[in-house]
Parts: sequence; structure tokens; C-alpha cells
Amino acid sequence: MNNYFAEDRKFLIIKLLQQNNVIALAELAQKLNVSTRTIRNDIKLLNELLEDTAFIEMEQGECRFYITDHYELEEKKISLEKMQRDFDSPQKRVAYIIKTLMTNDTHYSTEELAYDMNLGRTTLSNEIKKLNKVLYNYGLSIEGTQSAGIRLKGEEFQLRLFILENIYDMLYDGCTMQEDIRDSIITLLQNYGLESTTEKNFFQYVVVSADRMQSGHSLNHMDKKFYALQQSNAWNITQTVTNKLRPLLKQDFSIEEKLFMTIPIAGMRTPTDLENVSKMELKQNIDEVIEEIIERIGYELNLYLKKDNLQQDFYYHISFMVNRLQFGYMLKNPLAEEITKKYPLAYKMAKIAAKVIEQYYDVVVPEDEVGYITAYFGVYILEYSIVQQKPYRIALICSTGRGTARLIASQLKKLLDHNAEMDLYSEKQISAELLDSYDIVFSTIKIPIETKKQIIRIKDIFDEKELLLHIQKVKYLEKVDFLGEETSGVSLIAALLEENTFFLLDEKKGYLDNTKMMIKHLTEQELVDKQFEQRILQREQNSTMVFGHNVAFPHTINEQKEGKLVLALGVCSKKLASESGEEVQLIFLLALPKEKELDDSVLVRIYDELISIAQNEEYIAEITKAENYKQLVRCFIKLGIGNLL
Repeated sequence: MNNYFAEDRKFLIIKLLQQNNVIALAELAQKLNVSTRTIRNDIKLLNELLEDTAFIEMEQGECRFYITDHYELEEKKISLEKMQRDFDSPQKRVAYIIKTLMTNDTHYSTEELAYDMNLGRTTLSNEIKKLNKVLYNYGLSIEGTQSAGIRLKGEEFQLRLFILENIYDMLYDGCTMQEDIRDSIITLLQNYGLESTTEKNFFQYVVVSADRMQSGHSLNHMDKKFYALQQSNAWNITQTVTNKLRPLLKQDFSIEEKLFMTIPIAGMRTPTDLENVSKMELKQNIDEVIEEIIERIGYELNLYLKKDNLQQDFYYHISFMVNRLQFGYMLKNPLAEEITKKYPLAYKMAKIAAKVIEQYYDVVVPEDEVGYITAYFGVYILEYSIVQQKPYRIALICSTGRGTARLIASQLKKLLDHNAEMDLYSEKQISAELLDSYDIVFSTIKIPIETKKQIIRIKDIFDEKELLLHIQKVKYLEKVDFLGEETSGVSLIAALLEENTFFLLDEKKGYLDNTKMMIKHLTEQELVDKQFEQRILQREQNSTMVFGHNVAFPHTINEQKEGKLVLALGVCSKKLASESGEEVQLIFLLALPKEKELDDSVLVRIYDELISIAQNEEYIAEITKAENYKQLVRCFIKLGIGNLL
């Protein structure tokens, strides 16, 4: 619903807190142009109204929003809306204006309308000006003068969409015709096993169609794309329903009216029961589109999805979604913002999928729909990143005696998985063969033995947070998981960075020149191959790797270090120009091993962290202050980057 219909201050407070989670009381007051005292009073009232669905805490000048039940909160917001429905609310005023004008084909007196609504003519004029800004999005407008009167102009189809998306309940609550139609078709609709939202929306389309027909405002024409619906199974449902309604309404439905009613079924959400939905047709080239989505995600993110692992309902979801977008049928996704924040990589994948869909079908995919796609990719990542774990074997080499060794071991056990097996050795007991049999090796001394395993040097008393960074690096490079659950939030990006892969960028040069500088140093250290720069530039030419939010993520395959990741980071306190027009302060340069040699869980974690950084201005501001590698590591630890991922 447009902001105009949600301008009640309490709704705006909820919206701002849902977007930010934490916001300063003074900032909230400034945004809403009221005093902090007024905001405090509003929050006190909101906490009473929201009951057990959510609550707002005010502490030290900040407001924090806690949601206990997302779905119940959305229901509570709907009920709060209903409480506002009188002429003191924008919703009610809009509904009355539209209801009055949509049933009149001639000009209507503004003086009479102002009198009916108990408003001054100036107030009414201001209301109409604000309303026209919303109507413009539907190709509608209220035109006229105070002397000649006003009228509603625009296409009948667009007017119906405006009603359905904004003021349906206010126009038809308690309407006798609505109840008669419900009684007539409710049993019939249940036979089709439609999802409840689809059933509700279809019913509303039927009511609006019947009402407009009876008032003499039938649909006379539709865009030619809608006529293809006559070949769909959704059309058969509409035919059955209109045949049932003919005796009740005592009139026939035109083809255009039936097409209008068919839209919410053709564009429905995928129901849980796929047995019924399987009777509906998929888009003709949906296989080709899914393959292109998989290929594009592989190219842009170097993540390779298996088509066979994508569930059938994903195909139906994309197919129905395209129908919605082509036919102008908008679905609201109350959890879109929450989902996209919680699953940043899945959101990035969904944005890539959205671009493919937009190119194939010439539609615009809104954020609500991107949120639904994000949910599918989120499930995919969770389901196909699960690996059966075995107990991991850890060796601890210590030269200061059994007592000290046990003290160190007890410190390590706090950080490691409780199932991990740990053995203690002195430097005289070890051999290369012995160490190679362990998943990870800790040592308080320098070991003069060549071993295939990564050896982590530790002190007798160590800083747990800094040690976790080293452990995290070994965990991913060796593809083992021996950390306890409470320590799994350590930043992988910080763990993979080295002193020689941290760079201070030249503020006098642009994004590409600084990227070339970083690659030059990596090439000289033989960390990347000599053609690495060429591949980066080619990818950048095809599609910029500037993420936005002052972050760039150039990445490609590395032929030099097979089986190993190389990650470099360049920072600049000033904003660098890029060829795409976006500004850059952080350059995360990633050299990827060949596809078959890389565990996708590594990339998933890197992308999740990187996206969480790009979405957080505080993170970027702090990271760009780092002047050396040690400051950077401490910055990651201080900010807790990697936590909650």
C-alpha cells in the first residue's frame, strides 16, 4: 500500500523500526516532525496495541524493536488499520472520494463533496492533490475545477487494480452483494484446492467485476496479452464460477470480465499441495529460463547450482510470478525485508534471477517478488550445504610439561566442537606421518618437520578471538569443521586475509587502477597467475563487479594456486570513482581455485559476510579507517563481523 495510505504516525513508527531495528529517539522525532515527548507517548500506546506480537524498548535515547511473532504482527497491523477507518484517516477519505467519483460519469461538485465529508474546500483540494500522486501510478487522475466540478479519469482496468490494491475492504465491508457471492461460490472454490490467499484474491476480483458491471462500468477491452488466458486451466475455473453466478446476478459475463477474474488464479502463489497445481501449465520456456538463472549465478558468483536439486515448486513459482507481473497482479510479501536481511547470499542470487526474468519476459520484478525468490534460494543453500560430520582429530604439541599442556588443551576445548578428539604430544614424539593423520595441529613450538597439515602456532596463554581467526582459516582451507557452535560466527574474510594481501588504496586513482595495483603485487608474490588481471578486466567489461554501497568484489578463477583461495582487501578513506559511476572504498579481490576443487560452503560464507558488510554503513566506515593489517583484524573482531551468519 502506498505511503499516502499509511501516513498515520503509529504506522510510520512501526515501518521505520522494522527497517532499522534500532533508531535514535531524536532521529525518529525528526523524521516524523514531532517532539520526542510525542514519540514516547506514541510508543507507549503502540506497546499496548501490539500486545504479544512485538514490543518497543526505549533506553539511553534509542528505540529498539523486538518482534515475537512476524505473522501475528502483520495481522495486528491490519487490525490497527481498521481502527483508523473514519474521516480522520487518509484511508477513509480516499475510499469515500473514489467511491463517489467512480459511480458518476459526469462532473461532481467539490462543494457538495466537501460538505458530505465535513471538510473545508481547501482541505479537500489538498487531499485530492496528494491522492493524484498515487493515482498517477495507475494512469488515473482526478481532474476539474471548483466551479465546474471534478471527475475521475482513466482506464476501467486500472481503476479496478487501484481499488483491489488499496481500498477494497473499505468499499465492500458489509456489502450485501459480497456476502451473496461468497455464499454462492465458496463451496465451489474449495473443490479446486486453491491456496487461501489465491482464493481470497479471486473472490475479491469477482466482487469488483460484478459491482462494476451492475453500475454500468463493464470492461470493454483488454490488452491482447490477456486473451492467451483463454487457453489456460485457470480460465476453466473462471468459466465454472461465472456459470454459477449467472442466475444470482441475472446477467452474463463478457470475455473481458472473465479474463479479469482469471488473473489472480493465473498468477497465484504456489500452494503447498502440488497435486492440484500440477494441473496448471508452466510457462513454455521455463526450463530455458531456469538454466539461464543457474548459468548466470555460476558466472557472477562462481556458485554452481544443480538443476535437479531445484524443487518442482520453484518452477511453478517462477511461472506464476511471471503471470502476475505480465498481468499487473501484485502480491505483497510482509516478510520480504526480514528474509533478504537474514539470507544475504540468497538475496543476491534472487536479484540475479530477477534480472534474467526481466530480460526474458520484459517485466519489472519488484522487491516483494525478489523476497519470495530469496526464500527458495535460502532453502536450497540450507538443504544442500549440510555435510555429515565425523569426530575430528586434533594434535597438541607442547614442550612445557604435561600440566601446562593440559591447561592449553582445556582452553582449546572451549573453542572446539565437543566431539573433537585431542591428543597431547611432546616435540620428541611427533613425525610427519603422525601429524598428517590429524585434521588440525596446534603447537607451542616451531616444528622442523614438513607436513601436509596446516599447523597453528599458539602461546601458552592466548587471545581466543585472534586464535579463532587462524582456526577459521584452516577450517575452510582443509574443509573440516571442528569449531563449537558458539564460535562459528568468526569472520572467514578476516581469517583468509594476510599481512601481504592487505592494501591501502591510492585515493588519486580510480577503482580499476587500484585493482590493477593489487593484482600486480599478488602476481609478484606468485599468489595469482599472470593472466589473472586479464580475466578480471574481461569480467569487469562484461558486467561491473562493483557491488554498490562503496564496495567492489572483483573475482575470477586463479590458475596459480590450485585448490587454494587467495583473498585480498584494499581500503581507502576517500571514495574512488569507477567506470560504472558507483563510488568505491573497499575492494575485496578474490582469486578462486578451479570449480571442482572448491567447497561451495566457502564461497557461501564469503558472500554472506561480504554482503552483510556492504549493507552496513558502520562496518564500511570502521574498516576504511584501518591503516594496517593488525588494525583491520582488530576491527573485524570489534565489529563482530561473521556473527549471526
